[in-house]
Amino acid sequence: MRPSAGRWSSAESCRASWCPCAAWPPSWGLWIEPELTARAAPHAEAAFIKSLKAIDVRLDATLAAGDVDGYMTANHAFHFAVCERAEAEVLLSMARGLWLQIGPFLRVVFGRAGTVGLAADRYAEAMHALKAGDSEAARRAIAADLSDGMDRMCAAVGG
Repeated sequence: MRPSAGRWSSAESCRASWCPCAAWPPSWGLWIEPELTARAAPHAEAAFIKSLKAIDVRLDATLAAGDVDGYMTANHAFHFAVCERAEAEVLLSMARGLWLQIGPFLRVVFGRAGTVGLAADRYAEAMHALKAGDSEAARRAIAADLSDGMDRMCAAVGG
C-alpha cells in the first residue's frame, strides 16, 4: 500500500515494494558506472574533457528551460561518453542494460516532476577528476551522482 504523499523523510524509506525504484539498481548496478568512470580516467585527454563540458553546458541549458526530454538526452550523453571512454565492452554492455531498465521510469518520473531540483549534479567534480587522471576521485563523483539521482527520483515518487 502506498503511503500518503510527503511521508518519506529520505530516499531509503521510499524503497517500498510498490515503488519501481525499490528494486533498482541492484547493488552491483551502482558499481558498474563508477568502475567504468575510474577506467576512463587514464584515457581522458583534453579534447574529451572539452566534449564533456559541452554536454554539461547543454544539460544546464535544458534545466534552465525546463526541458525534460533535453535533460534526459544530455544526461545520458554525459554518462555514456564517460562509460565508452573506459574501453571495457562487457561492463559497458551491462551499463547499457541497466539504463534500458531504468530509463523509461526516469522519463515518467521527471516528466511529471519536471526539472526543478535536478540542477545539482557531480559532473564538474567528475570532469575535474578525469582531467587530473584521478580514477578514484572520478569513481566517487559518479557514484555520488548516481546516488543523488536515486534520492531525487525516490523523493519525486514519494512526495
